[in-house]
Amino acid sequence: MEALAAEFNQQVVFYPSPPSTITAPSVAVIPGDPFLEPETQGLVLERWDVWAVASLKSPDKGPTQMRELSLRVARAAQSVGATWRNATGPRRLSDPQAQEVVSINRIDMKYPPSAVIGD
Repeated sequence: MEALAAEFNQQVVFYPSPPSTITAPSVAVIPGDPFLEPETQGLVLERWDVWAVASLKSPDKGPTQMRELSLRVARAAQSVGATWRNATGPRRLSDPQAQEVVSINRIDMKYPPSAVIGD
């Protein structure tokens, strides 16, 4: 989360949790589904979805903005050892006429449970 906040450093709206409404450009961090599950060798696999929100008001700039935000999400994830899996194409979250679209970036992290909860 800190790596994402640092990557975007007040250049776009950053939501560290699911927002009630979205604006563009922005980035929002949402727990993935499944959020936690067992991994090999006693590790935990934790998933996060990071929404890269862009505007389609300007069709020539929207996809470019969405790609740039997603690649910056990938860079931030990789900087802390997380795995950036992929970014979806544009999705509208509710209103089919909305100008804001979301690319969902899927991020995985693996760690021993003791790294978070202690012994």
